[in-house]
Amino acid sequence: MIQRHEREMSISHQDFYRLLPIALKNIDYEISNDNQINLSYAGGKLQIAPGNEHKRKIASLELPVLLVVFTFVDIPEDDISLFFTNFSRTYQRGGG
Repeated sequence: MIQRHEREMSISHQDFYRLLPIALKNIDYEISNDNQINLSYAGGKLQIAPGNEHKRKIASLELPVLLVVFTFVDIPEDDISLFFTNFSRTYQRGGG
């Protein structure tokens, strides 16, 4: 079974890859020549594909934005939820 999830993240490419080892701690992964992240997870395969960075402008504020596509192959739903809980915690920024 293949599940594809898209997430828009307010982060630059540089910060995304800087935090990646923390988000995927204790998980071996490879980054391909086209910057896709491939790993084995929960008995299946996971591919993380960050898109092109663009800017979102709100008045005079400009924020970096990435569309990140997660493709889960043969991974149970509970494990996908657990992955996103842990992954999101790493990339969570200030606020409340």
